[in-house]
Amino acid sequence: MSNIHTAQSIADELRQKIESGNLKPGDQLVSVRKYAALIGVNKNTVASAYQKLQGMGIIEPDGRSKRVALRDFSVPQSLEENEFHDLHDLSFGNPDPKLLPAYAEVLVNAVKVSPQLYNVIPDDPLLVDVVKDMAKAELLPEGDVMIVSGTTVGMQEILSAFLEPGDQVLVEDPGYMKLLHLLRFMNLKPVPIPMTPTGMDTDVLEKTINKKCKAIVITPRAQNPTGITYTPERLKQIRKLLDVNPQILIIEDEHLGLLGETPYLSLCSTEDKNWAIFRSFSKYLGPDLRTGAVIGSSTVIQRMKSRRAASGQWVSRILQTIVYQLLTSPKVLASITEARAIYVQRRKLFLQKIRKSHLEITGTEGLNVWLPMDNAEDVAASLLEKGWVVRTGRDFCLLTKNGLRITTALVATDEIETIASAVIEAYETTVRNC
Repeated sequence: MSNIHTAQSIADELRQKIESGNLKPGDQLVSVRKYAALIGVNKNTVASAYQKLQGMGIIEPDGRSKRVALRDFSVPQSLEENEFHDLHDLSFGNPDPKLLPAYAEVLVNAVKVSPQLYNVIPDDPLLVDVVKDMAKAELLPEGDVMIVSGTTVGMQEILSAFLEPGDQVLVEDPGYMKLLHLLRFMNLKPVPIPMTPTGMDTDVLEKTINKKCKAIVITPRAQNPTGITYTPERLKQIRKLLDVNPQILIIEDEHLGLLGETPYLSLCSTEDKNWAIFRSFSKYLGPDLRTGAVIGSSTVIQRMKSRRAASGQWVSRILQTIVYQLLTSPKVLASITEARAIYVQRRKLFLQKIRKSHLEITGTEGLNVWLPMDNAEDVAASLLEKGWVVRTGRDFCLLTKNGLRITTALVATDEIETIASAVIEAYETTVRNC
C-alpha cells in the first residue's frame, strides 16, 4: 500500500481500482475506520474520500457500509460477438420500437417552425395546454406546468430545489432504479417502504415516517418494477399519514401515461403546498424525444423555473413542437391505443404461462413483470446463456426480496411461450441445485 495522505489521493486510487476492474460493481468497501487504520490516516480523511466518490456516483451506500455503484446487468466477456447479437434484451423497460408512432410526417412540419432565440418562453404554450387538458381529463389536481427533458432530470431539479444533503426521502421498495441511483448521487437518504399487492405497506410507513422525512416519491399506477397499481383505499391511508406530516414534498411518477389500462389516481391535492406529478411521454412516443412535463403547485413549479432560469437548461422548442403535434394527431393517438392493446395482450399471455408454475409474480399493469425470488442472480445468469437478458433486483431492492424484472413489452406473441418456459426452467434448475 502506497503512502496516501489526502482525501483526494485516496479517492483517486479507489477510482482507479474501480475503473480497472479490480473493484467490481457491488463490491463492498472497507469500513472508514478499518481503511484509516490500514493506511495510517485520520478516519475523517477516508470519510471525505468516500464522500467525493459518492458525489460522483462511483460508490453508493449499502446499509451502514459503502459499495461500488451497481451498473446494468452486463454481457459476460466470454460470449462471442455473434452470440451478443442473438441476445434478446428485456432488461431496460423499453417500449417496442415497432409500436412507436412514425415521426416522418410530424418532422416535416416541425422544421417549418421559426427559429427560437434566447428570449423565447421556455415552455411551448401549446404543449402546456395539451398537458393541462390531459390532466383535466384524468381528474388530476389543477396546477402549473413546466416542460422538462425527462422525469429523472426533472426529479433532480425538484429534489435540489427543496432538499439538502442528508435529508430522508420515502421510496417504494423495490423501487425505480434511476431514482435510487439519483438519491445516492445527491447524498439523500432513501427510506425504503416495502410494497404490498395494493401499494406501499402503510403499517411500515406509519412506523417509519417522521419529521426528518422531507419527500415521498410514489408511482400510483404500474409501479416500476413491480407493476403494482395502488388501490383507492391504499392511497387514502397514505394520504392520512401525509396530512399529519405537511413538511413532506409529494412527488408522483406517472410514467405509463396513455398506455395505462386503469384510471390514474393521484395522492396529490390542490390544497397541498408542495406537490408535483411527473408525466413522461417516453413509453408511447419514444425516449429519444427527451421531453416530459411536471404538473405541480405554484410554489413547486415557480422554484423549479427559477432554478432553470439560473442554469439556462430548457427543452428545445423544436422537440416540444414535435411532441405537441404527436399528441394532437388522431392518427398517432389511434396507434397508441393499438399499442396499448398489444402490450396488455403480451403481458397477460406471459402471466398465464408463469402462473402454471410455482413462481411468485406481482403487479397487474405496465410494460414489465416482476418475479420475486432469492436466487434471481443465478436465474438471470441461466437465462443469459439461453439468449435472454433480464434485470435483477440488485438495482431495485433496498431491503426487500430479490427478484427479476422482465420487459414483456418487447416479447413478440410467438416468443412468449419460449421466454416463459425458459424462466420456469431456469428457476427450477437453480432451486434443485441449491
